[in-house]
Amino acid sequence: MSVPASTSNPPAPPLRYARTSRQVVGGLSSVPGELLHVGNAMTLVVCVGIVAVAHGLALFAINGAVPMAIPVLLCLIALGSHYVNVLDDLGPQALDDLPPVLRNADWPDDVWRPVWRLTWALFLTLGPAIALWQVDSILAQAGAVLLGSVGLGLLPVVLLTLVEGSSAANLDPRRLLRAVRICGLGYAWTTLAFVAALALHGLAGWLLYVSLEIAVGRSFFNGRMLPLAPVLGITYGVVIAAIYTAHLAAALMARLYRLHHERFPWLLQRHERRTPSPGSTMPDGC
Repeated sequence: MSVPASTSNPPAPPLRYARTSRQVVGGLSSVPGELLHVGNAMTLVVCVGIVAVAHGLALFAINGAVPMAIPVLLCLIALGSHYVNVLDDLGPQALDDLPPVLRNADWPDDVWRPVWRLTWALFLTLGPAIALWQVDSILAQAGAVLLGSVGLGLLPVVLLTLVEGSSAANLDPRRLLRAVRICGLGYAWTTLAFVAALALHGLAGWLLYVSLEIAVGRSFFNGRMLPLAPVLGITYGVVIAAIYTAHLAAALMARLYRLHHERFPWLLQRHERRTPSPGSTMPDGC
């Protein structure tokens, strides 16, 4: 019996894969503005708040309440892990918004491992230069400057390789340099952002310490006590710039990953299916 056309089901539409964020990702020029979107800007504000809380707790620690140094350290760990989580979420995880501080609050995955990877990246890239700088020789210190420059240039790709985490063999200098070459000019801008973030964080840390010295009455300039209010204004201006620049550096490296990772010479990046040739036999168990 035939079914009337009016009651027959229409043909199902063909299944299609959803467009992923990797397919619609923009260029590097869109990253600075994206960080200022409402949700992302709120994350930046939270980061500034964490610094302010740590600053306040450090005031108690410098006045003798030594146990207050522990929550100060935890605030710094939370901030460092957040920067690495930004690189992970916007890069390998292919998300488009900044993660919240502490992400999912899973201590191993969202705090400890990110901080450990950041520590290793800094140790591998800048550790040799710092060690060589300790040698009391002009030649050794010149070599330290050269090593430090090379280390700063490799810091973004080394950190990304550790965050992506597929294989330690991807830290092979040849693979790192090929990945840098594939990223092109965008990698130079990303490296400048990393250098600026490190410099601004160092300056912010020094200014925060100076403001604490002023608050307890131990900081003088030409025999005069420095005023606290303008120093705090300058300090938190630098803090805001440092936090934004660190997010920018991580987001730029993540964007480079999403634009070029399919051409990176990295191991264990994808499964490549190979069709057996005619007449060949499959191994037992397949």
